[in-house]
Amino acid sequence: MRILSPNVDISKNSNTMIIHNAGHSYEVNFLKGIQWDEFEFRGYNQKDPDHFMLFIAKYITTKGSEGNIAYEFSFVRSPEGNWRFDGYIS
Repeated sequence: MRILSPNVDISKNSNTMIIHNAGHSYEVNFLKGIQWDEFEFRGYNQKDPDHFMLFIAKYITTKGSEGNIAYEFSFVRSPEGNWRFDGYIS
């Protein structure tokens, strides 16, 4: 079973994902070293029955590096009814 939408390609050579969106493409590194229990659920948006977005974030409180990291993960429903990863934005 395919877990990626047709909008996402994997480059094993550069260890990245190439995400095709709205007529342009961008390349992102695989996420590494993430401790998922450090992230907070921020919400979701099911734009329609076939598109779903998940939002998570993490506050950084280390002195001198304060801020936050936020991710928006997109999923699309396949014609067979399975959810497929459709990209992310950080």
